[in-house]
This record gives sequence, structure tokens and C-alpha cells, in this order.
Amino acid sequence: MSDGESVRTLADIDRILGGLSLRDFTTVTSLSFSAVDGQYSKYSLSLIMIYGPRILRDELIFQCGGVSNLKIASFGGGLTQIMGLYVKDISDHGWSELNWEISDFENGVISFFAETLSMTLIKHNHA
Repeated sequence: MSDGESVRTLADIDRILGGLSLRDFTTVTSLSFSAVDGQYSKYSLSLIMIYGPRILRDELIFQCGGVSNLKIASFGGGLTQIMGLYVKDISDHGWSELNWEISDFENGVISFFAETLSMTLIKHNHA
């Protein structure tokens, strides 16, 4: 899987999404959390979400590095949705190397901090 486009500012997210909104992507199809290079002090997270009621759904892939304080609730056992996903730039908070807060403001389904963030939008032909 590609590492995606690096996100340095919130404007990068808007550019990557090309007119779509994070809130358009509600259904989780994959979540992976793993130690980086066998180190148990650094973790990465990959999250794939889909958009649209169509058969061929657009996919949004988040790749996050230096993940900490991961909280998950109500995953699995059926359709897993994140209805209020947001990404907040916290780089000016002075919290070590943490630059991003990713969370669900609607139902608290997921929440974490990350040092790095990259995103890939895979658009399917809906013709």
C-alpha cells in the first residue's frame, strides 16, 4: 500500500479530498495498529474508510505514524461507522512531536494523537 500524500497543514487535507469532506467517509473497512520496526515505543495506524451509497465506493486511507493514546469503542460486530471524524493540527501545542489529533466528535468511536499523517483518496469510476 502506498504511503499516500504527506499532510503538513489542514489545507493539504482539503486538496487531497478534492471537494469531498472527511464527514463524507463514514464506514470503516480496515483498521491496523502495529509497532514500527519491532520497537514497542513507536506505533503506526492505518485506517481505511469508504464513502457513498454506490457499489464502487471511494476509499480514504489514513496512514499515521508515532501514534499514541489510541482509544477505540464500538468497533466490530456489524457495520462500524465514524459519523463525525475530524483532524486537528496540534503542532503548536508543544506536546513533544505530536502534530495531529484524529477523533470522532459524534460518538467517540476513535481517538488518537499522531506525529505524522498521510492520506490517499482512491476514487472509483461511478459511471
